[in-house]
Amino acid sequence: GFSKHQFFFDWSLDSLGLLPGETVEYYFETWDNDGVNGTKSVKSDLKKYKSPSIGEISKIGDKNNNKLEKNMKEALELAKRLKKELSDAQKKAIDKKMISWEDKQNMRQMLENQRNLQKEVEKIKSQTTENFKQQTQFKEIDQRLKEKQKALEELIDKIMTDEMKEFYSEMDDLMEKMDKKKLQELMEQMGMDAEDIEKELDRSLEIFKQLALEQKLQHVIDQLDQLKEKQQKLSEKTDKKDSKSNDNKQKQDQLNNEFDKVQENLEGLREMNSDLESPNDLPDTKQKENEIDT
Repeated sequence: GFSKHQFFFDWSLDSLGLLPGETVEYYFETWDNDGVNGTKSVKSDLKKYKSPSIGEISKIGDKNNNKLEKNMKEALELAKRLKKELSDAQKKAIDKKMISWEDKQNMRQMLENQRNLQKEVEKIKSQTTENFKQQTQFKEIDQRLKEKQKALEELIDKIMTDEMKEFYSEMDDLMEKMDKKKLQELMEQMGMDAEDIEKELDRSLEIFKQLALEQKLQHVIDQLDQLKEKQQKLSEKTDKKDSKSNDNKQKQDQLNNEFDKVQENLEGLREMNSDLESPNDLPDTKQKENEIDT
């Protein structure tokens, strides 16, 4: 009769050392343990795995970077709002002799906002680590970029200290016992913390944008080098008399389309650079572009 069995096999593709865009074919073969009639094997269908191309890796990186930048900006806005709320509350509390139930409720809401900010920072920290993990999964990253990424992760890790987290986790229990003086001290402490968080988030965002720019620049340069190699090979084939002209024309059209996309990426790079507080001097890629004879 026919029986169906399920098995699991953990296979790290890193061991293959696949380059971007390369394909590997594979199948699974298993044997039974029939000692009487001899072992028999069964094969799975032939499967294919294609490593993402440089362009696809760049797209994945752009998508992840855009999401991370959006979350960092949202956390920064949350820190700014919290700082303003605390400043306004402090001004109102000056003229009051006693704190009311409403004052305590407002304080609880600000504590909740502080905890939400903490969650956002934790999410950013996790996204930053995961983002870099994906960046290095399919392509070797320049050592300088690795060091910048590590510095960014360390900076984000220090935005919310353990002492700060512990301080705010205890505040709810202490709220009922607080007098005006203690409440003002709490608001002052929270205001200073919110300002520190805002500064560190602003700094982290700028460093992140610099890093994202350099990652994209590296992808573009890699794409130009790859296109140059493809163009050279195609030119050699075209020079041969036995080459299929129609097939080569299609390949040339495809190369032209790829080159147009790279030029769009270059334009995007220039826009990213102009958005930085301190724009970089981008390397001149004209020579590389001209070497691709499209």
